[in-house]
Amino acid sequence: MLASLKGYKGKSGDLWAEAFCNDYGLTCEFEGKRVNEIRNRIMHEPGEDREQAKEVARKHADEFGQEVFKAIRMALSEELEYKHESDQQPPALSLLMHTP
Repeated sequence: MLASLKGYKGKSGDLWAEAFCNDYGLTCEFEGKRVNEIRNRIMHEPGEDREQAKEVARKHADEFGQEVFKAIRMALSEELEYKHESDQQPPALSLLMHTP
């Protein structure tokens, strides 16, 4: 969701997660599988592929959680810096703050 808010999803084809991870210095590949691939297998694949993805997710949940937290901190820092420099609400933060 954060990568999407920052404009990554859809920009780099299937490699948007990799581009986001590279730009933010995150580990987003576990046991040779990208996190978006693991998520997609858990959500959409039947049988053995799903079970393998679940096992990878279980084994690396804490590590991945730390990576997500690091990305959130970095994105918030960028947004706050943008706000300080321009005295305007940053684009991604305004999407988070928008309530219908």
